[in-house]
Amino acid sequence: MKKSFLLSFFILFCFSIFGLDVPGPVIKTFNDKYPGAKSVKWEMNEGAYEAEFKWKGVKYSAEFDASGNWLLQTTEMKFKNLPMAIQRSIDSLYEGAKIKEVELQEAANQGPNYIIELIFDTEELELYYTPSGELVNIKKD
Repeated sequence: MKKSFLLSFFILFCFSIFGLDVPGPVIKTFNDKYPGAKSVKWEMNEGAYEAEFKWKGVKYSAEFDASGNWLLQTTEMKFKNLPMAIQRSIDSLYEGAKIKEVELQEAANQGPNYIIELIFDTEELELYYTPSGELVNIKKD
């Protein structure tokens, strides 16, 4: 417990020195949820504290409000690890597209979504799928 407190204090101290003042409750929730996280970088994202880090060998990002409430996390993954219904949908709708990034996003106030960034016919798209393979949103860059 004492070691955890000292580590939290040290991390908070470092962020205060280097520009981003991350509140103590945010640091505590982060450390409780992601013990042993490495290469943690903090930034502000639309009013939320966002941490980008590696945990258990995987790249994550997580967002928290100023009170330390966990809002969401995003995990990088490979296309081949998507549910088969999503793979088939993308292969059918966007044949020949170049996949840039695949992420699983889990939020406190909704179920999981898969986000696939791709290039199709020179257009950059972000596709949002439910785990069952339903395409629920498309954003164009």
